[in-house]
Formats: sequence, C-alpha cells, structure tokens
Amino acid sequence: MQVREAVIAVTYRCNSRCLHCSVWKMKPEGEVPPSFYARLPASLREVNISGGEPFLRDDLFEVCEVIHQRCRKPRMVINTNGLLPERTERVMRDLMRFFRVALRVSIDGLEETNDRIRGVEGHFRKGLETLERVGTLGLKDIGISFTLARGNEDELLDVYRLCRERGWDFTVTAVHSSPIYFGEASGVAPDARLASSALRRLAGELVRHPHPKRWFRARYALELARFIETGQRSFACGAAETFFFLDPFGVAYPCPILPTKLGDLHEASYEEYLLFAD
Repeated sequence: MQVREAVIAVTYRCNSRCLHCSVWKMKPEGEVPPSFYARLPASLREVNISGGEPFLRDDLFEVCEVIHQRCRKPRMVINTNGLLPERTERVMRDLMRFFRVALRVSIDGLEETNDRIRGVEGHFRKGLETLERVGTLGLKDIGISFTLARGNEDELLDVYRLCRERGWDFTVTAVHSSPIYFGEASGVAPDARLASSALRRLAGELVRHPHPKRWFRARYALELARFIETGQRSFACGAAETFFFLDPFGVAYPCPILPTKLGDLHEASYEEYLLFAD
C-alpha cells in the first residue's frame, strides 16, 4: 500500500498563543531546508502544510516547489492562523500560479471567543481579511478550519454558516493532546455533551447541502461526535500506511498524535522504515 497523504509541519515558529496548542513554546532550531523535502514519498497526492505558522518561513515557496516536483503535482493545503494577511496574499499569489494549492485559516469561534482561544486580540478579523484577500486573487479552494475546544462548542454552527454564506469550505476537528505536536490539551478539551450536540446539528445542515462532498462531511461530523462521546471509532486508522506526520526537523511519525517515531528521513526513506516496521 502506498502512502497518499502527509501532514508536514514546516516550522514550529508561531505568532499565535493558542490555549489548546503548545507549539509556540517549542524551540524552532534545526528546521530542514527546502531541498530536504525531495526525500518525501513520491506517492503523496495530498500534502497538508502546517506549523507553527507556515508563512513565517521565508522559503515557503521553495518548500512547495520541491514538494510539487517530488510528488508529481500533489494538492497542497496550507494551514495558517491568518495573522499575516499581506504576506499570505503575496505568497499565495505566487504559489497559485504554479502549483495546486489550497488555504485554510484557523478560526475557532466568533470574534470574542476566537480571540480568547487563539490568544491574540484581533485574530478573528485578520483571519477573515486573509481569506478575503486570497479570495480576490481567484483561488476558490479556501476555507476555515474550526477546532472544537472548551467554550466554543455553541459557536460551531455560527462559523459554519459564515463559511456557507461566503462560499468558503469548512472543516472541523476537536482538541486533542499530543506529546510530539500540540502538547497537553486536557484542560481545554470540549465538553463532550455540548460538542456532540453541536456536531450532530452541523451534520443535519450538511446533509441538506446539494453538493455530495458535504454529505461525506456530515458523516465525518457524526463519527467525530461518536468518538467524543465514547472514545471509539467505527473505521480503521490508516496511520503510517496511508498517511503520516513529519515534524520540522525531518522525523516521521504515524500521525500528529502518536509519539512513536517511524524514523528520521535524513537517514533512510519513508518506504524503508515501513518495510522494516513491526
């Protein structure tokens, strides 16, 4: 089985101070250069470029260029906090001329709630400005990524409806702890009852959308609600086999949550590590 997707944190530098993430507290020394990404599996078709804040890398274009060439024109989704509207617009203008790119801005509620969770006053407005600027460039594949956390459960539908009104994509996940990425998040995990209720209401709106893609999102929302309620999933996890996580220093993991190292891609290829894995 060939690995098709990867989440790649290109930096741990970050200008947000999110309550549910400790990445901004990490030391960013030792980030791999753009040329390193030629060691990625050529089979990748979807590359999620994350951080930290990816747009803090001055060589983000070069990073995307190497990934584009190595992986034969994959779709690259850049996840940003949206705090750098002008810079993001400038870089995205160049990226979309040559590559298959998408942009997702992290927004976790309406203005007051979002700014509290994200730890930066004015974050909400800058996030919307970033989306509007990139939208005016003609890029259609843009949207908001919403992370369910304690205190924003009741605003999930509000942010979804904002996206629907503006023609933006909308995705949702929930706060989780990760010793290799987000850090300990148990104190800000969403209330299970409130989160489950919000997700089920979201699913109810998604299934009424005319686009079949939204129906699959509705199923995911229901699956996430079930997982929050029970801690159980109804589908097999494809970590390591169909997707993996790569940190800014070149170390691969099965996913952003599991702390078990697959290996350092400086030393061997991803395929070689899988071949000898138990």
